[in-house]
This record gives sequence, C-alpha cells and structure tokens, in this order.
Amino acid sequence: MKIAALSLNNKGAVEKSKSLILWHSSKGMTLAEVLVGVALFALVFGSVLTGITQANYRAAWSKYNAAATKLAEQRMEQIQSAPLDLAASPPFDALVATNFPPDFVDLEQFVGSTNNNVRAMRTVTIESVPNANPNAMKYKVITVSVIWSYRGRGPFTNMLVTIRAPDQ
Repeated sequence: MKIAALSLNNKGAVEKSKSLILWHSSKGMTLAEVLVGVALFALVFGSVLTGITQANYRAAWSKYNAAATKLAEQRMEQIQSAPLDLAASPPFDALVATNFPPDFVDLEQFVGSTNNNVRAMRTVTIESVPNANPNAMKYKVITVSVIWSYRGRGPFTNMLVTIRAPDQ
C-alpha cells in the first residue's frame, strides 16, 4: 500500500508530495505456514495434556500403593498383638492362619476417591521355623500380602514379613 501526501503548489494546482511515501506489505501467511503453526500448537498442547494426565495417574497409583502398605501394616499389628504363650499350661497359640482369614478391602476408603473401584485382597501366611533342638524357642515367620490392581495393570503385591517369638 502506498500513501502519498497531496499539496497545493503556488499556482493552485494539486500535486503529489514526494516527502511522505509509506510502503506497507500486503502479504499474509500462506496456508502451509498456518497449518504448520496449528500442527506445532496441537503437538505441544497434546504433549502437555498427556504429561498432566500421566502425572495424575502416577499420583493416584502412589496413593493406592501407600493405602495397600497401610493395610498390610494394620494386619501385621493385629497379628503381633495376638497372644502366643507356649510356656503356659496349657500352651496358648493364637498365631494360626485360620484366625486371620483372607479378606477383600476397598482401597477407595483409604485414599478418599470413589470412582476407581480398586479392591485389594489381604492374605496372611504363618509358618513355624524348624529347629533341631526341641527345647529351643519356637519362632514363627509371618507374611502379610496385599494384592491389588489399578487401571488394568498389576497385580501389585505389597508384602510385609516378620519373625515372632513366643510371649515371655
């Protein structure tokens, strides 16, 4: 676009003034440039959205993992507080697996979410440690396992193992 200033000369005629001439490009962006720009924007936006979504899934997985660990700790505390007095007359042993049957627990109650329907199975295994000396103290190995899945992945297993001696 060319802009020129008009002025009157001393004879009263209109003439163009050459002092003010502005050039302006009337070219715009081509369709290819616009499409490349839109594609780059879509790629960056999609990457950011995917990153945020994956971070959210990972944070939720971490919450469920912590809840499963807490569930295993809870059962381990129950087992450790069970009486095991083999020196009593008659000996009393409440540390048998039948006293702690497998159960299913909804992990949603621990994380405060209600839309993922994540359930866990908690199992207990109690084994006596073999000892060649019959007068030796009888130890028991206790294993608590919490098995769970999240978003079609897994199963994940959170396991706690401890050794328990009889009450003295």
